[in-house]
Amino acid sequence: DLIGTTAYSLRKPRATYDIAYDLWLNKSATKKPCQTNGTVEVMVWFDYDRLALLPGSMEVAAASIPFAVNGIANNGKQAWGVFTSNLYRGGRTAPWGGTIWFVLNAADRVGGGSVRVDLSSVLSAAGTLLQNRYGWRNFKQSYWLDTIPFGMEYGPQDGTLSGSGSSYFSLKLSSY
Repeated sequence: DLIGTTAYSLRKPRATYDIAYDLWLNKSATKKPCQTNGTVEVMVWFDYDRLALLPGSMEVAAASIPFAVNGIANNGKQAWGVFTSNLYRGGRTAPWGGTIWFVLNAADRVGGGSVRVDLSSVLSAAGTLLQNRYGWRNFKQSYWLDTIPFGMEYGPQDGTLSGSGSSYFSLKLSSY
C-alpha cells in the first residue's frame, strides 16, 4: 500500500492554483524518465481555484479513492472527477507524455490540514482507466513509478497564460 500523508495550510490566494500530488510513471524500458512518449503523469488535486478547473470536455470518469482529512476518514465514493489529456490507444501519448488528473469534487476540496490519500488506489484506478478506455495492456507490469512530488502550481489571478498584475500565494507545507 502506498499512502500519501501531507499537512499544509493555505492563505486564500489571488492566483489561479492547485494543490496536488504529481506522480510520474514510465515504461520499464525508459532510459530518460519523464516527459517522453508513453510517460504518464498522474495528478491528485486536493484544492484548486475555480479558474484552474479543467474543462468538462476532458472529464472521462468518476473515481472512488479513500482519503482522510484531520483524521476523519472519507471513503471517497465518487468524490473524484477523472480528467485526461494526450492519452491514446495502444500505450501511446503525446511526445511529452500524457496526463490523468484525479480532482476532488468542489464539495470535498481540502483547503488545509492533515490529508491522507490512498495513492495505491489512485494508481490502480489510473491503470484500469488506461486499460478499459484506451486499450493499454500490461500496465501494472510494464510501468514503474519514478517520482511523487507534492506541492502547488499557480499562475495569474485572472487564470490566463499571460495575465497581468500581481499574484499572491502562500502555502505552508508542514509535513510530507
